Amino acid sequence: MSANFRQTVDNMESMFLKYAPSMLFYARKFVDFQTAEDMVQDVFLNILTKKVEFEPDEAKIEKYLMSAVHNSCLNALKHQSVVQEHTTMLINELKMEELLSDEQPEEQWINRERMEELYAAIESLPEKSREVVKLSYLENKKSTEIAAMLNLSKKTVESHLYKGMKRLRAFYKQQ
Repeated sequence: MSANFRQTVDNMESMFLKYAPSMLFYARKFVDFQTAEDMVQDVFLNILTKKVEFEPDEAKIEKYLMSAVHNSCLNALKHQSVVQEHTTMLINELKMEELLSDEQPEEQWINRERMEELYAAIESLPEKSREVVKLSYLENKKSTEIAAMLNLSKKTVESHLYKGMKRLRAFYKQQ
């Protein structure tokens, strides 16, 4: 490790220890704690990867860091707004489709009852099978994704899926 790099890392560490708490406090006004922590870390990571050099003026350093967090908060809130608008639009489209569908309201009621029964049956599954079935069928995750998320082997995930679906089929045969 070169002496220059070591000095850069030491400088970054001292800057982080000095400025991160106030940056985190500021970001928490606008975003959740985890997002605020990520933002502050990203600011310092960007400084390190882009090799930003600062003048030894404390006021300029602090202004740069706070501006970077400020801009990150703005971007996060804009993104959140876009996601919320998109979600609202999709929900409204689904409601319109349901209202305009060919089914009569009483047929929809029957289907809703069947869906509630299905959700209740899923909830009655053992914990891991329930979790795997939900991720697979309700969130459309692939076995490999589920395995990574739950820290299980793909084979174990497939076993839980098989057992869960077997129990759900048995439940429906009883109905």
